[in-house]
Amino acid sequence: MYKSGGKAIRDTKGRITTPAPFQSALPSGTQVRVQPDRRWFGNTRVVGPKQLEAFREAMAEKVNDPYQMLLKQSKLPMSLLTETTKQARAHLLDTETFDATFGKKAQRKRPKLATGCLDELVKGVEEKEDNYEVTKDSNVVVDNKGVKEEIMDTIFTKGQSKRIWGELFKVIDSSDIVVQVLDARNPLGTRTKHIEKFLKKEKPHKQLVFILNKCDLVPPAVTQKWVKVLSAEYPTLAFHASVTNPFGKGALIQLLRQFGKFHKEKKQISVGFIGYPNVGKSSIINTLKKQRVCKVAPIPGETKVWQYITLFRKIYLIDCPGVVYPSNDSETDIILKGVVRIEKITNPDDSIQEVLGRVKKDHLKRTYGVDTWEHAEDFLEQMAKKRGRLLPGGEPDLRAVAKNVLHDWQRGRLPHYVPPTEAMVRAAEAAEEARTGKVKSKKKAATDYLSVKQKLEKLQEVEVKSVTGDESESEENGIEKVEVPPKDGAKAIDLNAVDDDAEDVDWDDVFADAVGEEVDVFTTTEATAITDNDVVEGDIMRAKVMALETADEVEAIEEPTTSRKRKLAADEVVVADGANAATKVVDKRKTAKKNKFTVSKTDDEVSAVANKAKRVSTTKKKASNYYSDANVKNKNRNEKKKQGRKGRDRQ
Repeated sequence: MYKSGGKAIRDTKGRITTPAPFQSALPSGTQVRVQPDRRWFGNTRVVGPKQLEAFREAMAEKVNDPYQMLLKQSKLPMSLLTETTKQARAHLLDTETFDATFGKKAQRKRPKLATGCLDELVKGVEEKEDNYEVTKDSNVVVDNKGVKEEIMDTIFTKGQSKRIWGELFKVIDSSDIVVQVLDARNPLGTRTKHIEKFLKKEKPHKQLVFILNKCDLVPPAVTQKWVKVLSAEYPTLAFHASVTNPFGKGALIQLLRQFGKFHKEKKQISVGFIGYPNVGKSSIINTLKKQRVCKVAPIPGETKVWQYITLFRKIYLIDCPGVVYPSNDSETDIILKGVVRIEKITNPDDSIQEVLGRVKKDHLKRTYGVDTWEHAEDFLEQMAKKRGRLLPGGEPDLRAVAKNVLHDWQRGRLPHYVPPTEAMVRAAEAAEEARTGKVKSKKKAATDYLSVKQKLEKLQEVEVKSVTGDESESEENGIEKVEVPPKDGAKAIDLNAVDDDAEDVDWDDVFADAVGEEVDVFTTTEATAITDNDVVEGDIMRAKVMALETADEVEAIEEPTTSRKRKLAADEVVVADGANAATKVVDKRKTAKKNKFTVSKTDDEVSAVANKAKRVSTTKKKASNYYSDANVKNKNRNEKKKQGRKGRDRQ
């Protein structure tokens, strides 16, 4: 193609007399030696085989520890740490001889034999016989006796479509930390080990965290055991998703901040939430944001696509639709895991027997008022007659009542949980002791240690009330509101009277420097046990308004100054009754200044004062026309018209 000056010129003996361009002039057979100079390795790092082997052994011990992270991976020879797979030598001459392949008797077509001798054939047959399972053999003819299994309805394959799995892989690829949300009532049933294997094999640089959500529906002792069992594999936190009264929020934010400090090379980190449908992924994000940023509902499949949310300046959250990996679960198991919407089930009464077996009889008696029953159909008949759900002719409507029971199951009105076995707890304790012992023995390591502590003794279990009539159908939320009795020596107050304008907690300031410390979480019991000294000034003013509205004479109240607020707070005592929310205000100056604040009892003035008091007690913004401010083009249209009229009048 290119004229390079021709070929090399050789003599009669084949020696090169004139080399070709770019051809070495050294005679054939001479050895070329590279000068051993350190300048050849000026821009590289050198490691010896002994050092590499020692580091490889140290990494093998800690590679499976989920509580330690390898830092500065770019400065380590990661490609040298993984041993190259030793390729087995292909014994071609054992199966095909040289003469049969390349000689005069060579055959172009020859079958490839899996074994070279009879001994290898016998050994392979024995291995297949040991691993043989009848259930996995597709060649076995099963005698079904004229009965064929019904094909599973398509509604039981929800969460398995390619679109949903595409959304999942988008979230995994975009996340630095993957949070798998589990249902505390059945953690192993809502756990997807396929995704865990995928992350460990394909994405080893991404960290995985477990969150046990809905832990308020499980006894604290059971939650503590599950946290101990799952913590042996991955970092695990107990969580109760609630915008007003959460549990585990501080611990989760603390853990995310630790991950953020480990990823110093990144400007921000992304946290993806994955898991089964209806386990509370969107609710956890709303709890962290303390407002509704994700659409939530007590039914599966509410989240359709992934969603990006900003938690802090350096931490982003990603919401993901619920994903179900195909398994051998029956239709009843799929329903009780909360994957399917109850209203779409054709035969809901088939799953009631399993519900009766998992829920204690005492809870069923207290919830539905049915004392004794023989089987599931008998239970549904008694429940239908008790609630008046009858068809024409007096027949009980079993399907409607069965749907009510399944609704109560999914929404947490029927207490149930799966406790861990004793063997699992003992194995987790042994693994924790081994891990903590190694960490304490070595002061300096190439990794950092993750540690987050939770005070699970503050966790309050939900007290389930009895459901009468069709309350379960009209309830939009999944969990009933529960009144928790206050602590001893504390007076109950009306929680609804708390000031709406109270300052929100700034989690950026709270956790700016506190990393690795214990976090006190504000629980329901503490919220109910607020004493009189903890009442803020806004509650005192609101209590005044409530008392004067119920009095015979309506009084007008002017908001006092800051100095007067301090005096009133010292002289006034607020006594609130939790049942009737009746508030009494005792004022030393009330009798002396009663005539000054008294207003004449005309209808117009009384209504005006009542409206003013209502406005003082609420923070509702006055309605305004949006287009008068937002429409910039026509904002001053009326003024221009007026100016034009004035000009015409002058003319």
